[in-house]
Amino acid sequence: MAQVLKEEVRNRIIDAATIDFFNSGFNNATVRNIAKLAKITPGNVYRYFESKDAIYEAVVLDGYNKLNSIIKKQIKIEIGSKPSIELLNKNIKNGINKQIESLVQEVVRVCYGDRMALLILLRDNRKNASLDIKFGMQNWFEENFDIIYGRTGISKNLAYCFTEGIINIVLEEEEDLVVKIKALVNFFFFREVDNYEK
Repeated sequence: MAQVLKEEVRNRIIDAATIDFFNSGFNNATVRNIAKLAKITPGNVYRYFESKDAIYEAVVLDGYNKLNSIIKKQIKIEIGSKPSIELLNKNIKNGINKQIESLVQEVVRVCYGDRMALLILLRDNRKNASLDIKFGMQNWFEENFDIIYGRTGISKNLAYCFTEGIINIVLEEEEDLVVKIKALVNFFFFREVDNYEK
C-alpha cells in the first residue's frame, strides 16, 4: 500500500531547509542537514522533493511571488516585464508619495513574514542557477535604471547597489525599516525620466 505524503512533514522540510539555506547558503546546505533538522531521513526528503533545487524553490518562491504581486499592484510593473518611460513618468506624476508609502508598507509586511526566505533569495550569488530570481530582479532593475538615468553604463552597478541596499536594510531589523526602504526606493526609482540615449 502506497504511503500518503503528509503536509506537516513537507512543511517541516521547508522550515528546516530555510534554516540551513539561511545559515549555510545554497552551496553548503545539504539534504542530509535538512533531513536532520526536520528529524527525518534523507531518503524521506526525496519523497517530497526531487532535488535540493526543488527544496530551494519551495523555500523562496512564495516570497518572490508576493513581492512581484505587490510591485505589479502598486506601480503596475511586473518584475521581468519591459518598463516604459511613459509608465514610469505616469507613476511619478500621479501622487507617487502615497503609492510609495503603500508599496513600502506591503513590502515590509512581506519582509517580516518571509524574512529568512527573502534574504536567502537576495543573498544567493549563484549565476545560472535553476532558480535565477535574484539576477532576474537585478536585470529588471537595470532595465528600469537605463530608462530613469539614461544609458550611462552604470545601470548594472545601480541595480547591484539597490539590491544590496535592500538586503542590508532587512538584515538590520530595526524599527525604522519602513523609513529606510522608502528612502531607498525614492532615491533610486522616483525621479523624472528623460528619454535619451547616452
